[in-house]
Amino acid sequence: MGHEPAVVFGPRWPLAFTSARDQVLATARRMPRAVAVQDGRYQLTYAELVDRAAAVAAWILESGAVLSADARIAVVGARSARAIIAFLGAWRAGAAYLPVAADFPPDRVDFILDDAVPRAILFDEETISESLRARLARRSDALSIQAAEAAGAGVQRAGVDPVLRPDQPAYVIYTSGSTGKPKGAVLGHANLVNFLANHKRDFGLSELDRHGWAVNVAFDLSVADIWPPLAAGSTVCVAPQTVKTRLRAMLDWLRDDRITTVLLVTAVMNMLLARTDEWWAGSELRLVCTCGDRLLRRPPLHLPFRFLNLYGPTECTVWATVAETRATVLTGRWPIPSIGSPIGNTHIAVVGPDLEPCAVGVEGELCIGGACVGLGYLQRPELTDVHFIPDSFADDGTGRRLYRTGDRAVVLEDGIIEFAGRADRQIAIHGYRIEAGEVEATILAVGDVSEVVVQRHEGKGSGARLVAYVVFVEGAHAAVGELRARLAEKLPAYMVPGQIVVLDALPRTPTGKIDVASLTPRRLVRGDVPSRFVAPRSETEQRIAAMFANLLEFDRVGRDDDFFELGGDSLGAVELASMIEDTFAIEFAEGSLGNVSTPAAFAAAIGSEGDAGGVGAINWERECAVDFPGPRAHGQRSDPRMTGGQRGFFVTGASGFVGRAVVGHLLKQASTDFVFGLSRHPGAVIAEASDADKRGAQFVDLKGDLRAHGLGLSQADVDRLRAHVDFVLHVGAEVNHVKSYRGLRDANVEGTAEVARLAIDLGGLPMIYVSTIDVARGETGDVVPETTGYAQSKWVAERQLARARALGLPVRTIRLGRVLPSQSHERVNAHDTLVLLLRASAALGLAPRWGTVEIGTPADVVASSIVAALPKVDGARDSEAFVTYPVMHPVHYTELFGRLVNSGRARWSDHAEWLASLRSSDIPEARLLDALLAGATEAELKGERATELADRAATFTPVIDVGWPGFDDAYWDRLVARCTPA
Repeated sequence: MGHEPAVVFGPRWPLAFTSARDQVLATARRMPRAVAVQDGRYQLTYAELVDRAAAVAAWILESGAVLSADARIAVVGARSARAIIAFLGAWRAGAAYLPVAADFPPDRVDFILDDAVPRAILFDEETISESLRARLARRSDALSIQAAEAAGAGVQRAGVDPVLRPDQPAYVIYTSGSTGKPKGAVLGHANLVNFLANHKRDFGLSELDRHGWAVNVAFDLSVADIWPPLAAGSTVCVAPQTVKTRLRAMLDWLRDDRITTVLLVTAVMNMLLARTDEWWAGSELRLVCTCGDRLLRRPPLHLPFRFLNLYGPTECTVWATVAETRATVLTGRWPIPSIGSPIGNTHIAVVGPDLEPCAVGVEGELCIGGACVGLGYLQRPELTDVHFIPDSFADDGTGRRLYRTGDRAVVLEDGIIEFAGRADRQIAIHGYRIEAGEVEATILAVGDVSEVVVQRHEGKGSGARLVAYVVFVEGAHAAVGELRARLAEKLPAYMVPGQIVVLDALPRTPTGKIDVASLTPRRLVRGDVPSRFVAPRSETEQRIAAMFANLLEFDRVGRDDDFFELGGDSLGAVELASMIEDTFAIEFAEGSLGNVSTPAAFAAAIGSEGDAGGVGAINWERECAVDFPGPRAHGQRSDPRMTGGQRGFFVTGASGFVGRAVVGHLLKQASTDFVFGLSRHPGAVIAEASDADKRGAQFVDLKGDLRAHGLGLSQADVDRLRAHVDFVLHVGAEVNHVKSYRGLRDANVEGTAEVARLAIDLGGLPMIYVSTIDVARGETGDVVPETTGYAQSKWVAERQLARARALGLPVRTIRLGRVLPSQSHERVNAHDTLVLLLRASAALGLAPRWGTVEIGTPADVVASSIVAALPKVDGARDSEAFVTYPVMHPVHYTELFGRLVNSGRARWSDHAEWLASLRSSDIPEARLLDALLAGATEAELKGERATELADRAATFTPVIDVGWPGFDDAYWDRLVARCTPA
C-alpha cells in the first residue's frame, strides 16, 4: 500500500439554495391534482397537502408560537399523512419540526419536550394512545393536528412561508445520549438542500414513482422517505403499522400498494437477504435501499431492482455515502458489502488519534465533512465542540466543520470505504445509534443492580442485539423478567437489551478495570433457564423449537419455553413469526400473536389458522376432484407430429433449473419453430434464448404466475400461443420440501389445472407434466404420500390430470428423482438441498458421515427425456403409460462428501458435531438446512435403508432411455468443485 492520505471527496458542484419546503410548493403548483400521500385507503393530493399545511402554519403564527428563526414545533405521533401535514406546516410557519414517536415511553416523551422547549406541540390524536393524549392535554402549548388545522382554516395567511435561510434549522431529531439523557441533533435547510440534490442524482425519483415510507417517524430515515419524493412529484405511500411486527405484512404492502422505491432499515434487509424465496415476487420494485446498521449479506442474483447500501449518522443529514451493492451467489462466507463512497459535496477522512489522516489501507476513525454536516446538538455547546471539530480538509467552501462519527473504517486503494465497527461505546442497532451509557444508567436507576455493562452482540440468528451484563445488589431478588419490564417503561423498545446475563461479579483486568473484552455471551444452555424443560410433543413443535434455538443460539428449547424470557426481542419475534409463516405456509391473522411466545402456543396458533400440517385434516378425494371441459379441435396449424414439420412449444417454469435445461434443449432442435417460456421473471433465460446453436428458433418470454387465474396471461398472449404452439410442457412448480400441502396448493395443484385448461382451450394440445418419484408407493402410486407437502401437491395434480386424460386430453407424466447439474456443469441449482449441503459442509470444514442414497439424473438428460417423450403423448388414443421415468442412477452422499474430504476442504465428523456446528454458524444456508433436516431422523441420514433406496430405481417403469450410461468419477469431481467454489 502507498502512503496517500485516506481522504475521499465526493462529486462537487455548486447548488442554488431552494429550500425543501419551496421545492414541495413548486411541485404542488405544477401538479396540484396528483396524489402526494397515500395513507391506507386515504389519499391526499399535492394541492390538499400544501393547503392543509398552510392552515396549520396559520394557527402556529396566530398563536404567536414562532418568535425566532430557530423556533421548534414538536410533532407527536406515528407515521401518517397528518404527520407530514404538521411537518410542512412548521416549515410554512418558518419553524423547524421535531418528530416524537407515539410508541416512545411517556417518560422519554416528557424529557424530549422539556429539553427541546418547543414553541408548540402538535399531536396526532388518531395514532397516539389514550394515556399519552391525556398526558399531552395537561400541557398548555399542546393541540391536536386536527384541531390546529381546523383553527387555522379561516385565519389570515399573510405571514405564511417566510424566507428560510440556509443556516436556519430545518428539523431536530433526538438520539441516544452517553450521559443517560437523549440529545437533539439539529440539521439545517442547506444540509437538506444538498441531500435532496444528491437523492435526485442517485435515485432519480419521478412523478411515476410510489415511494414507501416504512420507518419510524422519529428516525432520521423518515426525512428521506418524505421530502425527496414530494420534491420530485412522487407519491409517498405510508406503510400500515402492522409492518413493524409482521414481515409478511410488509411484503404484502410492497406488492399491494405497488411500491416502486423503498428504504428499509438494515436489520430488516438482513432478514430479507437471508431468505431463500423470491420475496419480491409480484412487486413493482425498481429500487431498494438500506441504511442504519451493518449490512451483513449481499443480494442474490437476478434481483429485478437496484439495491443500494447507505451509511451515515443522524448528525450528517441521513446518509453520507452510497454503495451500489453487487449481487452474488449466496454461498459460504462472502465479505460483507462496503459502504461505498461519499455523496456530492461531501468528503470522508479516516484519521488517527492525532486527527491526522491515516494512509490508504490503514484503519482509523471515520470523519465526515462537507455540506451534509449538521448544525450541532440542541443547547449542548460543549458536546457539539467535542464531535463537530474544525475541518482542515475542506477546500471548496462546502462546510467548515468535520463530524467525528466514532466509527472505524478503512479507505481502500480504489477509494471505496470499508466499515470496521465502532471506536467508542455508541452502538448502532436496528437502525438506531444507541449510547451504551444511557441504557446502563437506566438499568442502575430502575433495578437493584450494582454494576452493569451493555454491549452489542453479533448474533447469527436475528442479527445484532443488545446484551446487558448485570451484577445484582447483594441480597436482591435477581428477577430478569422484572428488570426487563421496568426498562420497557423507561426506554424505547429498540434500547431494551434482548439478553440480560446475570453475573456474580464483572471480570476485571490486573489494573482493576472491567475486562470488557471477556464479556462475550456464550451459547446458552438449558441450565441457564430456571423453568422445567418439557420436550416438544409433535413434529410441528419440534420444528418451531428448532427455530427458537437457532435464532437465540440455544442448545435446546422446550415446548413451554418463552421466546422473550430466553432472550428474544421484538425484532427477533418478527423474524420468528416470518419463518413460521413461510415454513408452514400460513398467514397469522392480525393480532393473533399477541400472547403467543412458546413453541406449544405457536403450534396451537398454526392449528387455529387451519393448517396443522396433518394428512388426516385434508379431504383428499375432494382435492383430486376437478372439472375440465372436453378438448376442442386445434384447427390453427397442421399437426407437426404427423407431418414432421416445425413445432412450437409452451414451457412453464422456463426460468427454473429444469425449465432452463428444457428450453435450451428445444432451441437446439432443428424442428423447433417457437418456444414460449412462462416465468415470473422474464429475461432470466436469456442465455438459452441467445444460444448460437438454436438454429433460428424464436424464443418468446412470457410473464405469468402459476398462482394466477389463467396463469396471468393476457388474451393477446393466448392468441399467440393458439397460432404457434403444438405442445405444452408443464415443468414449473414451487419446489419446497418444508412448506405444507396447503402452502403449495395454489402453485402446484391449481396451477397445474390452469395449464391443463389452457392446453384444452388451445385445441387439446399434447401435454407433458413433470412430477416427482416421491409420489410413487410401490408401482401403483395410489397412496397419499406422507413425506412432504410437495409430494402431496404433485400426487393430487397427477390425479387431476388423469381425469383430464379420461376426457381426451393427451397428457403424460414424467416423474423425476434428484435432478443434478448437466454433464457440462455450466449451472447448478443454488436452492437444491444437495448443493446446499455440500456448500455448507465446505464452509464449516466438516463432512457428515451420512450413508444417504438417492436416485437422480443430470438436467440435460432430463431435458432430452422430456423431448423424447413428446411423440408418444397420445393420451386416450394409444396404449402408452400415463406415467414414465427418465433413466436414474444412485447418488451416494458418502461418495460426494468423501470427495470434499479428499480435496482438503473438510474433515469427517459425526452427525451431532456437524449439526451443532451448522446451528452455531452464520453461513447463509444454516437456517434453511436446519428446517429441512428437522423432520429427518439420524437413522435416515445415516443410510440405514441405503440398500432399499439404491434398488428403488429398478421399480420405476417404463423408462425413457436416451443413451445415458450413468454417473462417472469425473462427473462427481466436477460437481463437488462446482458446488463448493473456493
